[in-house]
Amino acid sequence: MADGHHARLRLITKRHDGSVANWAWRYNYGGKGAQPTWTTTLSDPRGVAQVRLQVCRGEGDDLLNCAYSRWELNAYK
Repeated sequence: MADGHHARLRLITKRHDGSVANWAWRYNYGGKGAQPTWTTTLSDPRGVAQVRLQVCRGEGDDLLNCAYSRWELNAYK
């Protein structure tokens, strides 16, 4: 059931030194059933040891609630 709010998601990476980087948001304003796609790459000269996904429901610039995937190890490090 649609609730009138938009969805947004982004990658969060953890570097080899343990510091965290939050990447650019991707938005879905299309509502229930929309399946937008994005083509993107990321590169961090400080390294990417782990990655996770943050998915949120938003209203304008405000985040209403978020969910996070578990941290996954970078298989290509």
